[in-house]
Amino acid sequence: MTGEPSASRPRIRWLRPLLSWLGLALAAGFIIHTLRRDLAEMGPIAVNVPRLAIATACFVPVYAAFGWGWHLCLTGLGGRVHIASSLKHWYLGNLMKYLPGKLFTFAARLERFQRFGVPMRVTTAAFAAETILLLSSGVILLALVLPFSGLSITTPLLAIGGAVSLPALLLLHPRVFRTIADRMQRRLGRDPVPMAMTFPQLARALGVFLLGWFLTGLCFAGVCSAMAPCERGYGPGVVLGLAGLNSFTWVVGMAAPVVPAGLGVKEGLLRTMTAGYFPEAAAGVIAVAARVWMTAGDVLGAGCATLLELVVEGRGDR
Repeated sequence: MTGEPSASRPRIRWLRPLLSWLGLALAAGFIIHTLRRDLAEMGPIAVNVPRLAIATACFVPVYAAFGWGWHLCLTGLGGRVHIASSLKHWYLGNLMKYLPGKLFTFAARLERFQRFGVPMRVTTAAFAAETILLLSSGVILLALVLPFSGLSITTPLLAIGGAVSLPALLLLHPRVFRTIADRMQRRLGRDPVPMAMTFPQLARALGVFLLGWFLTGLCFAGVCSAMAPCERGYGPGVVLGLAGLNSFTWVVGMAAPVVPAGLGVKEGLLRTMTAGYFPEAAAGVIAVAARVWMTAGDVLGAGCATLLELVVEGRGDR
């Protein structure tokens, strides 16, 4: 009897990475197959290169709003790191989301911020707060802009997202969060250290994440306008709708199990939900282009944040 669990552990240990790589292969195959079909149906694409370049250039500083939100969570829970270093290591850790497995980003954050003397329990608590605020704000944005978007979305995913993400915000209530953190620290055999963000800190961080989703959505609308015409034109309602759909589909993709960075899930959902704005084939091409665009923004942002840290350190040495 005692030998059975140990014998099964190797199989269990390899099951998760196997499923992750399988999910990655299936998602990549789905995207390639769908893209080839959509390109054939759509025909030649007249990309507005200057508009696409402007959307990409604006996206790099805009995306830093999410890094700022992370910094607010970290400092609100007692971490002491300069904003430039915080942004750099947030960006670099964020690149790990493209690896199969959902824990690489978290592990990278722990390792990188430990170099600055941030206790692992603080980084863990900040990561939990950031995740809740990030996912909830993405759903909230779609709920806020939906009445102005001209879309009639009745997908159960929106109801599920609201039912899950909004109550999750209650976990960040200072008293609730402190109780959960204390119990987890005791289970790990550590003396509990009070950790909780105040209501003003939570409101500020939630506002920053909402701002990040909104500005990112405006850049996404710029990408759409550079790729294909919209059946309703690119008026304010359409731009707001695209911003909300961008945030919501990213939230669902991030929450999806197995596949890294929601690969395939986000694209398929975005293709379906933008059917009110674009022909199906154009929506599919835009969804894949948005993935490439945002990945490029991740890499460019990491480079810019690294340069910013070097500049700050250089000024400090003078």
